[in-house]
Amino acid sequence: MQSLQAIKLLTTKPAKKVQINQLNLLDGLANQWQQFNMKKQANCTVCGSNN
Repeated sequence: MQSLQAIKLLTTKPAKKVQINQLNLLDGLANQWQQFNMKKQANCTVCGSNN
């Protein structure tokens, strides 16, 4: 699911319905999805403001 969101982000021009700053995890044993909202970290080498 996370890779599908990445493909949507890369291929959608106006970035509609793309879940930005959100992590989706699947618990395969319980067959349940969890969604986590993530915030940018200032000291992150990928998304931080120090880039």
